[in-house]
Amino acid sequence: MEFLRLVLLCAALWVAVAGFPSGGPRFVLGLTLGAGLAHLGWGVLHLDRLLLAPDTLLNPASGHSVLFVPLGPLLTAPWRGDGVRRERYLAGVFRALPAALATARLGCLVAGCCRGAPGPLAWAPARHPTQLYEIVCLLALLGLLRKLPAGCVAPVFLAAFGLLRLATQPLRAAPPLSEPLVPPEALAAAWLGIGALWLAARLSAGRERTRAAQ
Repeated sequence: MEFLRLVLLCAALWVAVAGFPSGGPRFVLGLTLGAGLAHLGWGVLHLDRLLLAPDTLLNPASGHSVLFVPLGPLLTAPWRGDGVRRERYLAGVFRALPAALATARLGCLVAGCCRGAPGPLAWAPARHPTQLYEIVCLLALLGLLRKLPAGCVAPVFLAAFGLLRLATQPLRAAPPLSEPLVPPEALAAAWLGIGALWLAARLSAGRERTRAAQ
């Protein structure tokens, strides 16, 4: 089962790279950093348990938090220089991520991790298939991002990414180790806020440019 999950995680990386073939080494570095930060962030969120067993952090399969993944591509983006180049890069990155994250969630479904809480209805599944909920929403987000102009892709992705986690978090089962030191809802709300403020600033700047051109 763990081998199959590893295969699907590798497939997620391939899906991301295939979705943004012009991303080059910078994009691969961003994905790798995002994966590393997902594991490191999981360790920080469970620092109390990690202090009792520090070697846990050396095992990549011990845990991860997908909420840290976007940090990798953001940190490796070309923030200096041409703004158009940066927008195109971030648009390519965040148009590629939903399909990759959906593939990774398929790995969670196969491995049985990130399970949902017990369902409230007798005719429904015993547990909420939160992995499937996220897969469907991520694929819908992919369709939306492909229709947006480049400058709006990154903020919309971040806002939707946070909103999706806020919506599914109440349906997720309790973590197997312990409750994290920082609630996932707080991290998701941070992404939602960052994305919303970024999008508002982007739209405001666009209106200013339109008025100046008139």
